[in-house]
Amino acid sequence: MTGAYGLCGGVATANKNILHGLVRLSEDYDYPLRVISLSELAGDRPRCLPAHVPFHGCAGRKHVFARALMRCAISRPTICFDHVTLALPVLPLAATGLVSTVIFGHGSEVGRRMKRTSRWSLRVARKVLTNSSFTLRNVRRRLERVDGEPCPLGLSPDFALNCTVPDPPAEPIELEAVDGRVRRLAGQVLLLVARLDPAEGEKGHAELITTLPDLISEFPSVQLVFPGPGEGRKPLAELAHRLGVADAVFMPGGVAPELLQKLYNVCYAFVMPSRQEGFGLVYLEAMNYAKPCVGCFDDGAEEVIVPGETGWLVRNPTHGAELLEILKSLLSNPERARACGLNGFRRLHERFTSQQHQDRVIASLERIL
Repeated sequence: MTGAYGLCGGVATANKNILHGLVRLSEDYDYPLRVISLSELAGDRPRCLPAHVPFHGCAGRKHVFARALMRCAISRPTICFDHVTLALPVLPLAATGLVSTVIFGHGSEVGRRMKRTSRWSLRVARKVLTNSSFTLRNVRRRLERVDGEPCPLGLSPDFALNCTVPDPPAEPIELEAVDGRVRRLAGQVLLLVARLDPAEGEKGHAELITTLPDLISEFPSVQLVFPGPGEGRKPLAELAHRLGVADAVFMPGGVAPELLQKLYNVCYAFVMPSRQEGFGLVYLEAMNYAKPCVGCFDDGAEEVIVPGETGWLVRNPTHGAELLEILKSLLSNPERARACGLNGFRRLHERFTSQQHQDRVIASLERIL
């Protein structure tokens, strides 16, 4: 794996459930298990691993990672990879059947940004398990003959599943707005949780800021809150200043889990009109607090959000009129927003819990092993 507890991001979060599933599978069938992490240190050992399971943190050193893989390959194992590019060192062995590979596909690395070497790794894999049916369709647009199946994700095991809809936080939340003043979050907070990374510029941050002047003219209490680490804060802050809405935009950076959960709880809706999601775990986190969600068609959000039932989907967020119309509809009808949030809460419990994700991983691997 690239990593789990020592990294942030959707793949690392999904790996936590995958690891839990692998541990259960190992114990149920008495299979030996070994975990090799490319990016993590020895101190990042996953908490769910029993003491007898070896863990090798390679600290980002690709040659160390490749050597560790080749040492394992002697026993002709089944090797699961969280990213297709990690399978390259054993590609010749997989092609000749000396090892069996399972590749978890999460997004563009098995879609529009698929490398030539990745095509070969996917072709010879014993199974490709994608995070959604949407991602599997993207794989098959480029590689028709791939033995793949969807294995939809679930809430992180570290993100406590709410059995009932929680009450709003008792104390108000205050954050520094883009204009430099500390302000209280109040009214209709639209939340987007994602890295502010210039390389991932299709999450919807800029599109939401662009709609804000029109929204505020009709809904004066609207605020945008964008927690998440990354180097992309400056251009978004400049856009907010340019449009005269810097007092209503908040970018607190990476926040502690306790504050993040409070933000989910206090927000009016979770709005991430992203065009780069293979699935979208953050939608599940918002549904855990019974919040309606806004995502995009032709994206992994289709796997999670049911339009008109648990939220809304946008065709093209770069066309501001469509996104603005949906947001106005959302903000003007609090009762419908609450109903969609409750439907999403039920959908999470029915399909996307941590346990359900682990069960899907186990069921898929049982058929292979």
